[in-house]
Amino acid sequence: MVQYDFFVPGAGGDPQFAGFQGQNFQVHGIPDEHFALISTPEWFVNGHFVYISSGKCDYNETECFSHPGTYIDQMAFIANGVNVRIVAGSHSVGLQVFFDGKLMKVGQRLALATGNNNYVYYKAHNEAVVQIGAFTVGATNSDMFMNLQASCADTGMIAAGAKKVVLTGDNATENDKIISQAYPEYQVHGLLGQTVRNIQYAHHKFIEGEPTDYQVSSITSSEFVFSQYVSSK
Repeated sequence: MVQYDFFVPGAGGDPQFAGFQGQNFQVHGIPDEHFALISTPEWFVNGHFVYISSGKCDYNETECFSHPGTYIDQMAFIANGVNVRIVAGSHSVGLQVFFDGKLMKVGQRLALATGNNNYVYYKAHNEAVVQIGAFTVGATNSDMFMNLQASCADTGMIAAGAKKVVLTGDNATENDKIISQAYPEYQVHGLLGQTVRNIQYAHHKFIEGEPTDYQVSSITSSEFVFSQYVSSK
């Protein structure tokens, strides 16, 4: 399983991302803004960044507070017309999981669509799991923020994206041409989603464009600079 730890690993307070192809990079978060994490034709996941100045570290379920900085305190999953929101709280309160605005009970599991492949599982008061298609995203509560784990069961997608492509220039048209020739077409983007492809952009970046290109107007909006698929309208 690929782990995404949205905590401050050092100075600067930026969430640290670990990608599906082993990439490691920081995103300079903006407090009180929303960012597209994963975007596909059928569903999308957004995160809300918050500034936290202090926290507690008296438990070891997950990475806990280490530095003042930006963290992720909310996530929203929009799939098949269903809105699932996960909100971090204090360690004693834990996560709150809302299914179409209604608070779920700990231990409850609800389907995002017919069948068993798409669901949200409020596993424990500090843990929740969302399964959408080939992707599984788990959230573990810390002190007013959450750490994430993600995995992709589509081994063909991961294998197809494993080929490393290094782009040396900033010409978007030329880069798109190189990328399209290097990889089979599959539709997934966002700060996390795009890491299924092993691309290194110019200036040693692992994401297309700039972090602010992934800002969305609200936690339930799908529209950002590189938005290609679903629409919140």
